[in-house]
Amino acid sequence: MTRTPNEMHGFDSEVFLVGDLRVDIGQQRVMRSATEIALPNLSFQLLVALIRGAPNVLSHDALIARVWPGLVVSPETVNKRAILLREALGDDAKEPR
Repeated sequence: MTRTPNEMHGFDSEVFLVGDLRVDIGQQRVMRSATEIALPNLSFQLLVALIRGAPNVLSHDALIARVWPGLVVSPETVNKRAILLREALGDDAKEPR
């Protein structure tokens, strides 16, 4: 994972290169090559939490605090959102990228 300045916004907007993904926090955009991957807000927030927490493994509680602050959310909700995120990114839990 590499953090780079956003060419359009200087250092005010965080951009991360994660594998073949370009994740622009300020623009809330995820790109693979020249293709934008549309993510619902919660999926994007989960991706950002995982990127910022890397290389550590985040617990359900840590993810809930970062993605759903102040809300009562079950671990099953976190799991389902992770599944939706993997599907949107074309990732496989058995062979994760």
